[in-house]
Amino acid sequence: MTYTIFYIDDEADLLEMFVDSHSGDEFEIHVFTQPQDLMDALSTKKPDLVLIDFRLPGTNGDHLAQQIDQKLKRAVPKALITGDLRISPTSRFIKIFSKPYDPQDMQKFLESGEWRKADSKNTH
Repeated sequence: MTYTIFYIDDEADLLEMFVDSHSGDEFEIHVFTQPQDLMDALSTKKPDLVLIDFRLPGTNGDHLAQQIDQKLKRAVPKALITGDLRISPTSRFIKIFSKPYDPQDMQKFLESGEWRKADSKNTH
């Protein structure tokens, strides 16, 4: 089975590194630097996992996470990626990664059943 992952970050080099490290038969990866582009993509593609940077142009990760769930009419598993450890994210996130995250930690998370279990609790 191929899982669809959306990743939004305003740092394009991090997105490129993620794609280079994690693309393959198991993951179909879509990356975004602008929140509206991600929201538009939800009309044609439904992600199994969304990775969200906290500080984004015109919004933050918490607000975007809420918008995603509202548009999809279900809670999709989400992980927060942030360099700001002073933030207090909502419980919308099943995992929080500190920037810069360890690529091996990200790989373990992607390979784990942690986010897939969270998705199986949601209705499609």
